[in-house]
Amino acid sequence: MLLGVLLGGVPLLAAAQATDPPAARAADTPMLTVPEVAAMPPLEWPECLVRPDVHPQIQAIEAALTRNDLADAQRRVAAHTLELRDATPQARLDAQLAAAVVMARAGNPQARQRFAAVAEDAAALNGLHAPHLLSARAGEGFMALRQGDALAAEDALRSALHLHRMRYGLHDPGQAVYLQALATLADGAAAEEQVTVLMRRQLALQRRQLLADEAATGVLEALPALIETLRNSTVFAAMAEPIGELREAVHTKLGNDHPAGVPLLIADAHASALHAIASEGLWDPRHLREAYRLMTSLDIDMPVVDRAQYLVDVGNVWWLAGHRATALAVFKVATDLKVPSATERLGRPEALAWPSGTPRALTDAAAEGWLRLGIRINPRGDVMRVTDAAMSPRQDPVGVARARAWQSAVRRAIWRPAVVDGRPATRKDMVIFDRFVPTP
Repeated sequence: MLLGVLLGGVPLLAAAQATDPPAARAADTPMLTVPEVAAMPPLEWPECLVRPDVHPQIQAIEAALTRNDLADAQRRVAAHTLELRDATPQARLDAQLAAAVVMARAGNPQARQRFAAVAEDAAALNGLHAPHLLSARAGEGFMALRQGDALAAEDALRSALHLHRMRYGLHDPGQAVYLQALATLADGAAAEEQVTVLMRRQLALQRRQLLADEAATGVLEALPALIETLRNSTVFAAMAEPIGELREAVHTKLGNDHPAGVPLLIADAHASALHAIASEGLWDPRHLREAYRLMTSLDIDMPVVDRAQYLVDVGNVWWLAGHRATALAVFKVATDLKVPSATERLGRPEALAWPSGTPRALTDAAAEGWLRLGIRINPRGDVMRVTDAAMSPRQDPVGVARARAWQSAVRRAIWRPAVVDGRPATRKDMVIFDRFVPTP
């Protein structure tokens, strides 16, 4: 029997994949891709919740999901939660797992955390043989897969596979659902690694040809297409070092102000920035929006003075965000352009000329309320999730309400207006930072 979570016959992954028909890709847009995770077959309601002694409310929640009556299921979860003050640990785990199922069915991203909490509590209560542990880890893994967190998905699904084999044996057909997902994830990782190796070789070859050929005409003609391919690839952030080496070769051969070096300059700054922010650190949405605007505003036809000013602004953004190494690298490029009016602003974030349409911060001075967000970006540059990081200490109701509105706007800005291959992205697409298009 397949174990996991029944979502009214709809798998967890199916909810993550958009039903919108994808627009036709432009023939002249190069794009590197890795295999997509295939939709999983429907999974069943957790077997540990199908017992004669299970609470009647749990049975009612299962019946509501079977009818696809999500509203009724949510009401019953809320009502059942109020009845758990004096319940046994087993009954509380039943209720928490049922609540996680309903949250997943509703598309609530917090379902992943709820599944993880159930798994932790179940393991603490009964160890590896806890009846709720398998379903909770499976739910956590498929929710991570839905959210695009491949590493967390692989970890949870491997755990679920191990637990399944412990309970049902090494050859039980029910393990196929985990094996399929893990195999697809492995294929994607292998394909991405292969793409990374090939692109590194291509960039190294371009650099050698450029330094060997006096005219280097062919290399220069191929640069725009190569950079566009890199920017549309899932391995863009991993190319920061070879892009920088190729840019240095162009500057050495042709000079800092040669137009051929501008696309590489833009790509170098952008890839380096993606690599620098691939961490769990906090990220102010203002910096995120402004860095994107600045990096995408660099243009091949831009005068040297304007280009230097933009580069200093980019460096100041990274300086303000605490990524000093990236900031210093960008400042070095700006300094090479020898524009005193720009270089005098190096390392002075207060000198940034923020556009009128960019929020200075998630702060409303009149209401005395603010909300700082944390944005996690993985090493490929994918925006993984947006989380609350800090709230206004005074908790003014109006300020908190406005801060929550900003939070909602930032979430929409990350997931809705993204562009992939020149078309609006759907939830099926991995949201790539360098294709991120912020809303006003």
